[in-house]
Amino acid sequence: MEEVLSFLRNEGGPALKVLHIIFSDNNFNASTQELQEAILANKMSTSGVKIRGLRIINNCSDREIHRQCFEFYLRCLEGPQNKILDFGYMPTKLLQLRPLVDANRIADAIATNENIRMFGIDDLSKQGIFYKEGTFGCILNAVLKAGVQTFHLRSRTFNGIVKSGCFGENLATNTTLKGLYLDYVHAPAAVHHPLHVYDDKEMEQLGTILKVNRGLTKIRIPSAIISNSGRQHLLESLRDNTTLLELNTRIPSSKIFVIHPAAGEEEKEEDELVRDESISIQSQIDHHMVLNKKWMRYNDNNNKSNNSIDDDKDDIPLNIYPNLLENFAKKPLLLYLFLQKKQPRIFTDFSDPSRKRRRRCSMRILAKKRRVLEAA
Repeated sequence: MEEVLSFLRNEGGPALKVLHIIFSDNNFNASTQELQEAILANKMSTSGVKIRGLRIINNCSDREIHRQCFEFYLRCLEGPQNKILDFGYMPTKLLQLRPLVDANRIADAIATNENIRMFGIDDLSKQGIFYKEGTFGCILNAVLKAGVQTFHLRSRTFNGIVKSGCFGENLATNTTLKGLYLDYVHAPAAVHHPLHVYDDKEMEQLGTILKVNRGLTKIRIPSAIISNSGRQHLLESLRDNTTLLELNTRIPSSKIFVIHPAAGEEEKEEDELVRDESISIQSQIDHHMVLNKKWMRYNDNNNKSNNSIDDDKDDIPLNIYPNLLENFAKKPLLLYLFLQKKQPRIFTDFSDPSRKRRRRCSMRILAKKRRVLEAA
């Protein structure tokens, strides 16, 4: 503790990449009081921040102390001159009586902070913070409005999340959020809780969003919350998406504790046919990701060449065209965009009345004009 306090109080020097703090009933109001004050002072420091990322684990069992720890987290999160970039919060016990109210308070704190780069919640409570409809959407909308680049949710239950239209319409037009990571946590001993909590409608909604979203580059979804029907919805949306570079729908579930379950408590294995189908769909998704990466590399190289002195020079050698056309032809949208950029005359509307139309001349008239010119 003294080493951490000394580090935070020392001006200059390197910054901590991530500071993890576990609060319990015994240490929140006693031994960590100085640390709390140092963190709050440091987040507004004008001489240089010492903490880049802050992870708070709320392991308090007493309801009042748990609430005080939550209030401290909100004070750390709020801005406007907050220098901390990455935030994580993990309540290991659900002692909140007002989940929707608390979600709105988190959203309000995010709205005041202009510098958040990554925001995550690891919810290990049995019922889950987001079991009330609207809580997840409330926080997600705040994350999108604040310009957060990465949103990470790790939870033991997605029943209240994926069944409430949580993704919303704002995600479709958002361009600041680059990474959306969902992680399902399951306790091996909790055999009475179903492992799979599919909701294909929400995956269909996410697929509709991906058709028009131009910001997301990475999405990770655990197998426990998506079915093959949901995977198919996402796959179909990728025909219209050129910016997503990673979409993994087969993330294994995390485990809270490394224990040896008793007889009959082993996690059920995935059906072989279902597993093979999921692998097949994921393989097709990966194929789209490879093509999108090629398109991204082409765009990057093309933008660099456009910034060069000789703007009229085509940066693509003629011998490269066949390979590019072959690759982009595997995804019609990419081929269309490529030809539109490099060969715009192909898409010229010849029926445009503003275009000057050439008069048609017969061969006899052309020969007569040629004789007149020769005589002159």
